[in-house]
Amino acid sequence: MLPNPAPIFAMIVMIGYAVWHLASFVTSKFHWPSWAPAAIIAAALYVLWTAHQIGRLISTIRKSREKRELATMTARYPQCNVVRLHSGEWFLVDKETGREFCPSNGRDGQA
Repeated sequence: MLPNPAPIFAMIVMIGYAVWHLASFVTSKFHWPSWAPAAIIAAALYVLWTAHQIGRLISTIRKSREKRELATMTARYPQCNVVRLHSGEWFLVDKETGREFCPSNGRDGQA
């Protein structure tokens, strides 16, 4: 169940109000134009949005790479269930016996 959005919205409004007054104070001390606080806040929001988009792109690329690596390992060992461990190593379980599968040749990099 989602939390009540009213306190979250109120907090966002209060923080926005405080940031607006801080930016207005700073711009009045430097004798900048009256539109400068809005420009400062807009620039900060744009930077945050851009950072978020870059993070989403990196996450998408990482998930795509992990899916591709899983497909490669599944194609390489079709007789096994393939699982990637948190350590980054692959865990292969033979589908017929249910035991851990260790490839006989060492060139695959599996133990």
